[in-house]
Amino acid sequence: HVALVSALERGILGRAILDVTTPEPLPPDSKLWHTQNLIITPHVSSDDDANYTDLTLDLLFRNLGRYLEGRPLINRVRPKLGY
Repeated sequence: HVALVSALERGILGRAILDVTTPEPLPPDSKLWHTQNLIITPHVSSDDDANYTDLTLDLLFRNLGRYLEGRPLINRVRPKLGY
């Protein structure tokens, strides 16, 4: 985690998305929870190539609509709960 956080903080990487971390769940005090330009997803990746893009885009656009309407997001990560 140290190298990833450092690369994001120094601008070597513009952004990163993690679906799996070690350990899981991440401890509440993990620096990953507070790193800018880092998204931690709640295991929404898939090995179902035929449907992955459609399912992911569907969730993205549903959440975008909810965000713009001020409604709670679907599959929101909750660091205080350990996931």
